[in-house]
Amino acid sequence: MKKLVDLVVKQKNDFPENISNLLIIVSEWDKIVNGFLSHISLPLKITKDKLIIGVLDNIVLQELSFKKDEIIEKIALKNILINEIQFKLVSNSVFPNQSREKDDNKYIDLSAYENLFENIKDNDIKDSFKRAFGEYIKYLKDNNIYI
Repeated sequence: MKKLVDLVVKQKNDFPENISNLLIIVSEWDKIVNGFLSHISLPLKITKDKLIIGVLDNIVLQELSFKKDEIIEKIALKNILINEIQFKLVSNSVFPNQSREKDDNKYIDLSAYENLFENIKDNDIKDSFKRAFGEYIKYLKDNNIYI
């Protein structure tokens, strides 16, 4: 994931801003939130200047709400403007174990998202981004997360 994020940062203008910013935030989530809370919360979506974060339960939601300003400041250090954070309760299955097995037999059709990739000139980067984005969409669908 880190290698893909490095490519996104280098060619940031080739990606939709919300997608590239989300990938950067996800890759740095452990540093932004610190410790245990980073393993039971997940950045899901950026809309304009609002970050939507999936959380396991109301306790996690409350803990992270206390840290809203700190989270926004740490994200700002990455040159990403977030003014609002919204929390969304997600199912317990979103955070089982960090060593979740991949199911390589499932194919995610990305044709509906093809316009996201059209400005990426380098085919290797385009393929890497499609794979990462496909995994992200698969993860959301597998865990019944609707954004």
